[in-house]
Amino acid sequence: MDKVSQPATSKTAFLLMLIIIAVSFAVYFNALSNGFVVDDTDLVVNNPWIRDIKFLPQIFTSHLFGFSDPRFQIKTNYYRPLVHVIRMCNLYLFGLKPFVFHLVNILFHAGNSVLVFMIGSLIFREASPRSSTSLVTLPSILFSTPFIAAMLFATHPIHTAAVTWVSGLFDVSFAFFYLLSLLLYMRYKEGFKLGHVLSVVSFFASTLCKEPALTLPLILFGYDCAFRKKEDSLSTLVMRYIPYVMIVGLYMTLRINALKSLAPDAPADVTEIYYRGLTSWQYVINVLPLFMKYLNDLFLPFDLNYYYMFHPIQSLFSATGMLSAAIASAYLLAVFFAWKRNKAIFFGLLLIITPLFPAFYVKAINGNPYGQHYLYLPSLGFVVVLAVSFDLLNRKTAHHSIATLLIVLIILGLYSFQTITRNPAWKDDFTLLADAVRKSPEAELPHRKLGLVLLGMNRYNEAIEQYRIAVDLNPNDLHAHQGLAVAYTKSGMAEKATEQYQIAEMLSPAFLNEGTALIKKGLVKEAIEQFKAVLAIDPSSVLAHYNLGVIYVNSQQADKAIEHLEASVRLQPNNALSRYALGTAYSQTGAYDKAIEQFKLRFNWHLQKKSISELLITSWVGPMWQGFKRHCIPLLLWEIVKRNYYLSLLLLPLKLKKTLPIAGEEEGI
Repeated sequence: MDKVSQPATSKTAFLLMLIIIAVSFAVYFNALSNGFVVDDTDLVVNNPWIRDIKFLPQIFTSHLFGFSDPRFQIKTNYYRPLVHVIRMCNLYLFGLKPFVFHLVNILFHAGNSVLVFMIGSLIFREASPRSSTSLVTLPSILFSTPFIAAMLFATHPIHTAAVTWVSGLFDVSFAFFYLLSLLLYMRYKEGFKLGHVLSVVSFFASTLCKEPALTLPLILFGYDCAFRKKEDSLSTLVMRYIPYVMIVGLYMTLRINALKSLAPDAPADVTEIYYRGLTSWQYVINVLPLFMKYLNDLFLPFDLNYYYMFHPIQSLFSATGMLSAAIASAYLLAVFFAWKRNKAIFFGLLLIITPLFPAFYVKAINGNPYGQHYLYLPSLGFVVVLAVSFDLLNRKTAHHSIATLLIVLIILGLYSFQTITRNPAWKDDFTLLADAVRKSPEAELPHRKLGLVLLGMNRYNEAIEQYRIAVDLNPNDLHAHQGLAVAYTKSGMAEKATEQYQIAEMLSPAFLNEGTALIKKGLVKEAIEQFKAVLAIDPSSVLAHYNLGVIYVNSQQADKAIEHLEASVRLQPNNALSRYALGTAYSQTGAYDKAIEQFKLRFNWHLQKKSISELLITSWVGPMWQGFKRHCIPLLLWEIVKRNYYLSLLLLPLKLKKTLPIAGEEEGI
């Protein structure tokens, strides 16, 4: 069955491309009648930037949501200016019609499917150079390995989150320029002289659509490692990569200028929902269950859900942790063996994991850490591995060919059916969120968003039900309480509405900051009552616990301080301010060993130049001298040698503080 993986001639290749485009449209045709949903409202309907070309300078010098009202501006670390430009062209040419925006996504997807076919043809030719004759039989044409890979890509149901959702333009557009850049690079190595320059330009366009595009140089390096030609010396390869590195530098410059940072963490409210109390190590190990979930959805793309509830693991030795670690280890072993035995499979495995790298940095994701649209480009690697596996199965024994092709047809049929039936779920906000609530009943956000949609539909009783579920799932969700208050008001339940408004007021940052302002005015008793009121509603408020603890430390009420500061570090273990304050509280009670342990932790999590001075100050107060001699002198000497902060000792008298600082929202607590 060597013919299965043979390349097609120009005519047959063109025919196959037409079939791929037709199938891509066929499986998404029923998505054309869908409307705008969820993020589409902000990014398209209410986006002033796409309505006038005069906003181009702001588009390229601001973050993704830079157009929003400064008073309520959405915090984000996304820099994707080219998508705004594409939408500006859509709006100018065809107006604000959902049909057109959906059509653009499908066009990109069809183009990507064709690129998969073209890239696959080159990969399989490199992997099997002996297969060089033209295809002559219809079965050979329709079941060539590159064509199977492209058809699997065109129909794979995991793509509905990117293709059917208008906001999925980020994924389909960056993937298009990414794949085009890869194809042009491969063609350049075959003799197409302009391929390198055009590849670099396409790479730059991809970076301006979505951040994972930055992984392309790794893919090019992997491709060269797998299919390196004899004439490609190391110096030649380095010279090829330099333009891509320069593009990365240019992109980073634009990004830092727009975001004022390279990769800022997600907003505090997002962190509170998904990652409350996770340590740095726990952030790392949660990459494993995320990767396991991504692999699962590539292999079994069924029961798809707009909002999958991520449950972080606390230990690598949990059942989920050990299973995900085993799967990740098996994946790495598969990469190693594929490198030795089958370069096409090796490259496919590389294509799965490499574009996922940015999605593993969950601290920077402005929302749910898991998203099925993140799999749009990695699915290319999956279909390559699957298509090659079918080819290898065919090669074993000739009489298995019909059975293998039958399996391929069944999979394509299942994929197509699942995609077509999934598209209507994205019809409108109500349909999408109702589906998400049914599939993820434990997730608070879909309930709250569905409540808002039901409010707009004047279905107040149903809105109240959804908001109440959201509040039960997350009692400190400010927006859920506000929405519930509005729903009660619309239903004529004034007393219940007032109660929810009061709770929302206590949960708001303004209420917490009011407590901080009272302290600065010297109204300590009033501030204590303010923070206690917050804790009555939200016992997990780290800021309220910290500020109460500081008030008690500064007033020499160490026992009360320890109670709140221990709660603060329990809720947010890596907060250096809380550790420092807790150490000070312990020192007031004579628990010097505990105090020094907190100071050591503070060093580990918040290494700043003032650390040594503050430790010296705290350690030299009263009876801590013995503990200081026993524990702190070796630690300080080690810190001085390691960090060479002799100057901090000279500046010690300038760093004396009589009281601990009260914190506001800006401190990040």
